Amino acid sequence: MSYSYGIARHERDGVVWAPGNDRRHDLNLVATWQLRRYRLGARFGFATGTPYTPILGQIARRAYDPSNDTWGTGNPQTYLEPLGGGRNSARFPPNQRLDLDIAREITFRGATVAPYLSVVNAYNAHNIFVYFYDYSTDRPTRQAYSQLPILPSVGVRLAF
Repeated sequence: MSYSYGIARHERDGVVWAPGNDRRHDLNLVATWQLRRYRLGARFGFATGTPYTPILGQIARRAYDPSNDTWGTGNPQTYLEPLGGGRNSARFPPNQRLDLDIAREITFRGATVAPYLSVVNAYNAHNIFVYFYDYSTDRPTRQAYSQLPILPSVGVRLAF
């Protein structure tokens, strides 16, 4: 079991903010069991959310076309620029994940061969990776995109 508590801060010109790696609480539980010929492993991790800069709105940056003496409303293109809030003034929700693995070691001609099956994010926790904002309607929306889904892998470890 490991637990860490940390606070990180940056300051420039009198402005203080939390950097992207500021994670207050981080807990990891790791266990391994030997069951006859198989080795089972598990890791559970829980951490508070990291800071990010929230998007408060957007503005249209219109480009001027001197050949037609027009401002862009589609031709030339209109650029939508997000307007951010305070630097890293919001935090993502806490995240957690369970990883599992099973392996069996076999000795063959002096080498150790260990086929394994590993599953990352075994219960498909929807930990938020990033938010995307849409301000094109009367009611703006924020869409959350998750980190890794359930991710199984199969492999073989060799040791000579």
